[in-house]
Amino acid sequence: MAVDGVFETRDRRYVMLEAGPPYEKLLTGYLNFFDCGNNKASFAREVAMWDAEDLEEALTKAGLPVCRAFTREEWLAHPQGRMIAQMPPIEIVKIADGDPVPFGDSGSSPLDGVRVLDFTHVLAGPRSARTLAEYGAEVLHISSPWHADTLAQHLGVDIGKYDAFLDLRFERDMATMRGSSRPRPTCSLQRTARR
Repeated sequence: MAVDGVFETRDRRYVMLEAGPPYEKLLTGYLNFFDCGNNKASFAREVAMWDAEDLEEALTKAGLPVCRAFTREEWLAHPQGRMIAQMPPIEIVKIADGDPVPFGDSGSSPLDGVRVLDFTHVLAGPRSARTLAEYGAEVLHISSPWHADTLAQHLGVDIGKYDAFLDLRFERDMATMRGSSRPRPTCSLQRTARR
C-alpha cells in the first residue's frame, strides 16, 4: 500500500506508517487523517508538514499505527528504552512441568527433531516460527478458516511449515488440536516448499 513505508518529517526525523490488518480500516484512517491522495507522494508531502513527535502523538490518539525512529542514544534515554535495557536479551519462561529434553546430537540442522505448533497470525509470530523451520524444526501452522492470512503473507512467512485450518470454536476441531480424539481436520495438510 502507498501508506506503508518510512517518511521524513519536517524536523528531518523519520516515522514509519503501516496499514497492516485490518488493511482497509487502517488505510481509510490514514487517508482521513491526512486528507490526501492514496499515493506515496501525497503521504510524503503530508508527513513532511509535521514534527515527528507531534505526528506520533496525533496518530496514536487517532488509533493509527506509527513508529518514530530514534538514534541509539535517544532510544537508550527514552523511558521504554531504559526499561528494555534492564531486561535480559532472552527470557525463558517455563510453561509446564517436565524433564528437560536435550537436543539430539544427530541431524543436519540445530532443531532437527523439534516439533512446533504455530497458532500465530499475520507476520511477527509466523516469521518467528518460519525461522524455527529454517533451523530444522517441524512446524505445523494452524490457521482459522475465517481469519486466513493473505496469499502474500502465507508465501512470505509459512515457508518450510506444514499448514492446516482448524476452527477452534467447534469442539470437534478443538479435540483434533488437543489430540484427544480421532477426527482429522477437514482440510488437507500441506507443506509450503522452501525457497
